[in-house]
Amino acid sequence: QQQQQQQQQQQQQQQQQSWQRQPSLQEADIDDTELYSQPAEDAHSVGRQQQMPPEDPSPDLDFYADPATAPAPEIAFPPKVETRVAAEPVPTSVAGSAPPGPPPPAGALAKPRAVTAGGLSGLFSGASSISLDAQDIPKTSMCWPCGGPIKGPMPTTYRSDSLMDSCEWEQHLDMRIEGYAEDIIEEFPLALAKQTCIELGDKCHAVICKYSKDYCTVHADAALRQYKGETAYVKRCRVPAKDAADGSCGSKPPESVAAPAVARTDPNVGSLPGKTAIVLLAHNRAEEVDRCLASLLAQPGIERYELAVSLDDATAYAAMKRLVERVAAQHGVRIAVWPLVEKVIPDPNKHNDELRKWLDYNTAKIAHHYWSAFERAFQDYNFESAIFVEEDLIFAPDFLALFRSSHWLLDHDPSLWCISAWNDFGYTHVTGDSCRLQRTSYFPGLGFMIQNEVWKRLREEWPTAPTMGWDYWMRVAFRRAGKECVVPEISRSHHNSARGSSISTSKQVRLLSLMALAQIPSICGASGPCHQFGDISYLASDTYEVWMQSTIDKAQKLSSPALLAGATQQKADIVYVLPFTHEDSRKLVEKLIMPSKVKGAIPADLRSEHYGVVVTRSKARSLLLLVDKRSPRGYLGAASLRLREDCESVAGAQGESCKNACASKGTVCDASQMYFFNNCATLEKHFGCEAGCAHQVGKELPVYVPDDFQPTYRQCLVSFISPMTCDAKHASTSRVCACCHSR
Repeated sequence: QQQQQQQQQQQQQQQQQSWQRQPSLQEADIDDTELYSQPAEDAHSVGRQQQMPPEDPSPDLDFYADPATAPAPEIAFPPKVETRVAAEPVPTSVAGSAPPGPPPPAGALAKPRAVTAGGLSGLFSGASSISLDAQDIPKTSMCWPCGGPIKGPMPTTYRSDSLMDSCEWEQHLDMRIEGYAEDIIEEFPLALAKQTCIELGDKCHAVICKYSKDYCTVHADAALRQYKGETAYVKRCRVPAKDAADGSCGSKPPESVAAPAVARTDPNVGSLPGKTAIVLLAHNRAEEVDRCLASLLAQPGIERYELAVSLDDATAYAAMKRLVERVAAQHGVRIAVWPLVEKVIPDPNKHNDELRKWLDYNTAKIAHHYWSAFERAFQDYNFESAIFVEEDLIFAPDFLALFRSSHWLLDHDPSLWCISAWNDFGYTHVTGDSCRLQRTSYFPGLGFMIQNEVWKRLREEWPTAPTMGWDYWMRVAFRRAGKECVVPEISRSHHNSARGSSISTSKQVRLLSLMALAQIPSICGASGPCHQFGDISYLASDTYEVWMQSTIDKAQKLSSPALLAGATQQKADIVYVLPFTHEDSRKLVEKLIMPSKVKGAIPADLRSEHYGVVVTRSKARSLLLLVDKRSPRGYLGAASLRLREDCESVAGAQGESCKNACASKGTVCDASQMYFFNNCATLEKHFGCEAGCAHQVGKELPVYVPDDFQPTYRQCLVSFISPMTCDAKHASTSRVCACCHSR
């Protein structure tokens, strides 16, 4: 025993010394390049507080942060071998006898993961402890589970049997593991707990059952500790063979993967016709660019794309270009580095004082960079399609397979304008289906594809000053045109940096770390059609609406979120519908979707929604649909809220409240009816909207801006966030009001 302990100690020391040679995440993120400074607010600017809010903290293009102010990320180190002497004999099958595994490869950085309340602080005094060494950590790479027949209630090609069969479970009596997986503290029956743990991938290593198999929880750590009365089930999943192009784990997928029927007549289904580019937008963060390119170049089928990097920092341009050229040479590929994106030079003849100040804001620089990238991709180089990514992203194994599998939808369905790898509400605790794709009217960004003809239309409407950010303007433009995007339930892109222009708090770092990233392999080779997700014809607009309406009609209706209080009160195989209104959506999302301890981390708009419907999961992992009573699709039938027949939209004078505007016509303002007029079409009916239509925040929205002092001069402004009011007014704007003939 003494010899074994000495050997373990020597091995542990060797591992620790090896780990110490690896650069820490903090060291890798040091960036001394001079960054943009934020202009000081002009105390004499009328309306600046409303028209120009603080920088949007949503995960946008995050390369303008000051490293000195960025929060220090939490580091998840590889598990170490503990050498404590157990209080009681421990079965060798738990600890294992294999030597510790190798340290992580040079440059490999563990993803930050927050320590939960149930983590190390919850250890019991006097309890013996055994840790699985690095080699014994359960393998969690997923087998390919897609390609089955389309099934519901919300359409998917997920083959749950293939995924469940790919993992085995080791049972350990009188053992427990600390640290809940992804803050999921709910108790499930054993079968559902195992399914949840498998869906969580490498974020869950075991299931612990208390008292009986009806009260089980999912756990992230690998350290088994003796604890009488509890049973641990440690997950071990088979890894897809390296030479298995189908991503199978010893068993083959169906002989013929179900493909869309249109594939029989259209050879482009599952392919990328014409010239397609991948454009990486970057500023000056070499470590992130290196990591992003490595993730991209590891994608199967990457050789089918033309690669380009767009840079906008003159001081770092030469160094960043050398980095890209080095990476390209190492991988034997061609990566174009586009000419520097020049700064916008304010023109006093075109830009008022406030607009010239706004052009120095980070939001303006990011918007201009995207404009330039769109212009070069589609106007200068005439690509038919392009995928746009940012420097601080990494990607799932089937990131490119997503675009190859679904690109054909953009040609066949005119209501679709983009494919995106990012689900804004794709948190690990409310997702689980790696095969389900869905439609959203909320433009997501963060790894998305659009086509040349889409940009030709958008560029004609692009405003000089998208003051809330380019992405919010895109959301308005998409809704204005009645267009949507296809997104996966589980994201295929992941934010992989603890700093950025919109990453400035520990809450934001925590929130992004809790976003799920799919782990299933790509079955698509370098040639031939790709049907990674099987038959996705259910995403065609008419078909999708039939599924959506049928699911809502058959689901169990809930009258209050309180009915979703605990997982044990629900059934995983039942679909729930919870109707809501915009007035209570913020609290609803915080309670049912957002992770804990992240309140206020991002703007409180309703994301990932399809005309007011958000598809998510309850605490019991059952399907939950949040349905807006004011949805323009009227999904709730008689329970839907509609515009009152005695109400009409009325334009107020500049600086006038809706209360006074309605009173002047002998009517009464009704704030609840104003949500029906919070759109570009209504504003265009009353005002010129010469500078376009965009998103803003403020109590007096929706409005038109006739004040030439404002950076939003001659814009119409709607809001995805602000509540509607009757009393508010602003000296620089003219309101659209809901005036009703009776209360």
